[in-house]
Amino acid sequence: MFCGIAKQNQRKFGNEYGRPPPDVKSIKAWYSVFVETGSVGDLNRSGRPRVSDETVDAVREAFQRSPGASKELRVPQSTVVKILHKKKTS
Repeated sequence: MFCGIAKQNQRKFGNEYGRPPPDVKSIKAWYSVFVETGSVGDLNRSGRPRVSDETVDAVREAFQRSPGASKELRVPQSTVVKILHKKKTS
């Protein structure tokens, strides 16, 4: 039953917007998300955590004292390099 409704919506979309509609699989997925969450908006995604402002400040202060001092903070060297190369925004 739902497949028929999705196909009707595909035709309506094509007539309304004059371009190819989303496929039935996408429409079904959006519907499922809407039923679950009440919205079809993107959900928050977990990704690589950002470096906190406190860590950035600590790395910069340690580096100003001594370039090797940032190692004491147990922050990966790649993170230290990124912090030091990034322009300070505040």
